[in-house]
Amino acid sequence: MRFRLTRFLLPAFLFVLIAAAVIVPLALWSAHLTRAALTPVEAGVFSLQPEYLLGVVFPQSHGNPEVLTYLGIVPLILALIGVVTARRRVLFWVIAALIAGWYALGSNGLLWNALTQIAPVLLWFRVPSRAWLIVMLVIALLAGYGADRLKNRPLQIGVLIAVALELILTGRSWLEWRGADYWLPASQRALAEYLIADDVYRVYSPTYSLEQQVAEQYEIKLFYGVDPFQLRSYVGRIQHFSGVQSDSYSIIQPPLLGMLGDDLATANRDAHLNIVGGLEDPGVSHVIAAYPIEDSRLRLLDIVEGVYVYRNTSYRLEWVSDWRHWWYDDAPAYFGLLSALLTLIAGLTLLWGMWRAVRAKS
Repeated sequence: MRFRLTRFLLPAFLFVLIAAAVIVPLALWSAHLTRAALTPVEAGVFSLQPEYLLGVVFPQSHGNPEVLTYLGIVPLILALIGVVTARRRVLFWVIAALIAGWYALGSNGLLWNALTQIAPVLLWFRVPSRAWLIVMLVIALLAGYGADRLKNRPLQIGVLIAVALELILTGRSWLEWRGADYWLPASQRALAEYLIADDVYRVYSPTYSLEQQVAEQYEIKLFYGVDPFQLRSYVGRIQHFSGVQSDSYSIIQPPLLGMLGDDLATANRDAHLNIVGGLEDPGVSHVIAAYPIEDSRLRLLDIVEGVYVYRNTSYRLEWVSDWRHWWYDDAPAYFGLLSALLTLIAGLTLLWGMWRAVRAKS
């Protein structure tokens, strides 16, 4: 009994440590994040529709990875064999998969609605359909139990061939090779190089004219972008500067208001920039957009690859020395160190446990 309890406590301790590496810093940041104001409608985005469950056995052709439910025919068959032949050993995992699948229905199922009312903190974890990842992991585990029951060598080889054929036939519709020409197209490189040549410090674009991965490659700071975790003060400053006001949560700042379809060139056309100087200046040296912007403080430099490039004449480098405190907003700046420390402790504990297990077997 004591041995079984020890075997349970070590994984539980590791789970708490690894989870704490994320939960503790998140809790410290909680008062400063926009996620604290998420509504059930905003948090329940991409909830699985009941008809999506048909995708468990029928591969979906739509391109939204958040709602893909296909598990594979061969893994499902192996998982069923594992459930039938190892009933008591896998009962916990079967229940876990059923609960995760029910939760993934989000606002379309009773479980997520009830749990978010009981524990509103769950609203922080947007996109309930991501719980389907647990279902996938459990199916893989159960498939392992099923494969373990296949003692016949030719049968094992046949299963591997069947898995390979299924991946070839169904996986081709999900996979797409994207090389450097896709992530760093010539037009984006030309824009980034032009900005660097003009001593760019930070760029704002209402139309996301410089893609984030390109800015990262060229080490250009942005005053816009996609980030699911946002500080309220940071969002407030972006919306104040951009003139794009929205009370709803958005992973994109500034939000793409007024955009027609997927055409970024139509976004935020009615917004008016609020360019300020002094210590309130966010350090935007350049403004770029897919359309012309009328503002007396912006000087048009050129049109590069169809993008209007403006120099902010109000920008002064000496005004941005206090930018750092805007980002941290008095929140505990040591959260990264704390997260790394907890992860290190969990890793060392895991190595210690593995060493003990190897030593016990020898």
